[in-house]
Amino acid sequence: PIEVEFSHGALRVQGVLRVLPLEIGKRLRVFVSPISFHPRAPYAPISQPPPFAAALADDLGHLYKTVGWDHDTSALNAELIDEAAFISDLERIEQDRRAMLLSQLGRADFDLLLWVSTATDRVAHLFYRLTDPQHPRYDAALARRYGDAILHEYQRMDATVQAVLERLRTTDTLLIVSDHGFHGYSRGLHVNQWLRRHGYLALQDAASSSRRELLADVDWSKTRAYAVGTGQIYFNVRGRERDGIVAPSELKTVSEQIRGQLLALQDSERGEAVVVRNVYLAGDVFRGRRSSDAPDLQIAFAEGYRTSWETILGGVPEALFADNDKKWSGDHAASDAADTPGIVLSNRPLDKPDPHIVDIAPTAHAVFKRSAPEYYAGKPLFSVEP
Repeated sequence: PIEVEFSHGALRVQGVLRVLPLEIGKRLRVFVSPISFHPRAPYAPISQPPPFAAALADDLGHLYKTVGWDHDTSALNAELIDEAAFISDLERIEQDRRAMLLSQLGRADFDLLLWVSTATDRVAHLFYRLTDPQHPRYDAALARRYGDAILHEYQRMDATVQAVLERLRTTDTLLIVSDHGFHGYSRGLHVNQWLRRHGYLALQDAASSSRRELLADVDWSKTRAYAVGTGQIYFNVRGRERDGIVAPSELKTVSEQIRGQLLALQDSERGEAVVVRNVYLAGDVFRGRRSSDAPDLQIAFAEGYRTSWETILGGVPEALFADNDKKWSGDHAASDAADTPGIVLSNRPLDKPDPHIVDIAPTAHAVFKRSAPEYYAGKPLFSVEP
C-alpha cells in the first residue's frame, strides 16, 4: 500500500491506496484503487474504540483497505483491470480478513465476535459468466483459467470455518449466515419501456423512448407507474408523489393488473422464455416501521433475467430487452427470494425447520439471555438453557 496525504490549509488527511501498472511503453497507464482512510490516522472514526483500526494494522504488520466496498468490482466491470488483477487483489483482501479473524478469536475479552466476508458475493457477481457457455460474455480461454473462481472462494470459506471450529470452546455458539444465493444474469428487461408499451408510463411529446436517465423525460401527468432500482416499481400516487395521478383506492387493482401482465411476459427472442417468476405486492411482503418506503411492486425475475442496467437509473431505452454485455454476470437483487435462499449453519441443533434471516437477531438475544424487542419479526433458532 502507498500512503498519501492531502492538505488544505491547516487540514491534513492521510490515506492509503494501491497502484497497478496497466501499460508501460510510449505511454504510461496505471490504475489507482479507491483511497482508503488510513487505519492508523483516519480522518473520521472507522472503529470503536477508535484505536482498534490501528491495532488491526499492527497485528497484520501492514496497512489494509478500509473502504466499505473493498473489492474492485467496478474496475473489472468497466474493464479497467483484468481478471488476474482482480483475483490477485481479492486474495490479498481475504488473507487480511482471515488473519484479522483468527487474531481476534485468540483474545478472551469479548462475548460476541462478528466477522464478515464478501468475497463469495463479489466473485459470483463477476465470474458467473465463466460458468455459463450461453452467457453473452462467456470466454472459453478465461473459463479455462478462472472458471473455478467461485468454487475456490467457497473452498476458502470452508477452510476458514474449519480454522474457527478448531479454536472454539465447547460452550461457544457458532452461526454462519448468508443473506442470499445467486443466479445468472444474461438478459435485462427495460421495465420502464414495458410500462410505456402497456400504457402505465408516458414520455413527453409522446416519445417512444428516452436516452436520458433518472426519468428525466417522463410525462407525469399521464404516468401511473415507473421503475428504478433492481426490480422495483412505484406508482405515481396522488398525495404521495408530487404530480401523482393514481388514487390510493386504485392501487390494489393496478397492482394486480401489472402483476398478471408481467407474469405472462415471454422473451420471443429466446424461445418464448419466461421472464418473470413472481411479482410481490408491497402489502404482502414488506412489513415493519419503514414499510412506507418500500416499492409498490417487487419483480422477481426468472433464471437468467434481471432489470436492465438502464432501468436501475430510470432509463427508457427503445427496445424491450437487452443482452447483458458486462462482466457483472451473476445477481440476486431482483431474483425470486423463494429460489434464492442463503444458508444457515450452526454448531447447535436448530429447532426451526425453516430458518430465516430475521431469526438471527432474536437468536443472539437468546444466547445472551436478553429479551428481544417486540418489533422483531423472527424467533430464536434454538432454545438456550437458563
